[in-house]
Amino acid sequence: MALSKLEDGGFKFVPVDSAVADKGAEIRASYGLYLPDALIAATAILNNANCLVTRDKNIYANLKGLKVSTPETLGYM
Repeated sequence: MALSKLEDGGFKFVPVDSAVADKGAEIRASYGLYLPDALIAATAILNNANCLVTRDKNIYANLKGLKVSTPETLGYM
């Protein structure tokens, strides 16, 4: 139910593939992020996301070219 609401709101769910894995490894090495966080960032960057929506906004603060917002600031919670 909650996922369909997000999809109706313009959110897109995408799989992790080898390109995302490679970019995630690069981000992890460059920024010292934990691998799951690096994969999330890589997925957003490689899929040209307008915005990464997360409650862990500070994790991604130093990444260049990635806009980050919380669900609350977007009116979803």
